[in-house]
Amino acid sequence: KDLITAPRVVWEMKNKQAIKINNCMGQVKNTNETNSICIELTDRRNAIFECNSDKRGDKKYFNNLVDNFDDKSVSYEIYKYLMERDISKRDWINDRPITHLYKEIQSNMISGSIRFLYKEAHAGGICLFNNDSDEETTEEDTTIISASELFKKYEHWAKEAHYKDDKIRNSTSFGRSIMNVISEINNTDIITHDRKSSGKLYYYKRTEVYKWICEKYDNGILIFCFSGITNTNIHL
Repeated sequence: KDLITAPRVVWEMKNKQAIKINNCMGQVKNTNETNSICIELTDRRNAIFECNSDKRGDKKYFNNLVDNFDDKSVSYEIYKYLMERDISKRDWINDRPITHLYKEIQSNMISGSIRFLYKEAHAGGICLFNNDSDEETTEEDTTIISASELFKKYEHWAKEAHYKDDKIRNSTSFGRSIMNVISEINNTDIITHDRKSSGKLYYYKRTEVYKWICEKYDNGILIFCFSGITNTNIHL
């Protein structure tokens, strides 16, 4: 991040003392890996493009392209075209193109627990269960479920969706992930937890959890999460 935003950067020639120079750098990265970069949900800097593969293997085309870039007159015309463009009114944050691939990669930042809770809430919720009395609760829209049962349902969902989150390896890490969600929502009227003699219980209102997730995350990103496009292994 500092290489992008800092007004000055450290520059060091081999066997020379490091000095600070004005930062005039722009970064362009190329990769064949879809999930090679983490794009935060609050990102304001990246623009992601998928290259067209029509010319793949066309040696004549690429040889001609290289020859043109080596031609100083051609390079100058490209330079002149770019320098003559009026960019004085461009907002480099809000005017960025938000592409299909950008949203796909950004959706990988949504944790497995959020995906799971969204899917359960959207589908009508987990069967209501009271761990102390084995009776269904009658409170409208509220799910009460034991921690162990919730994890079992998460495992089933992850298997069906062919989804793997490296941060959720067992019931303990899943519990931490759910607690992070509870902390983030920060509203006990929506989701909370309690410990009984039989173990930990989670309480949450399906409709309110669903609304919170929809309000927090862009709809386009949520579509990727649950359309099957990004139900693959992710490494954050």
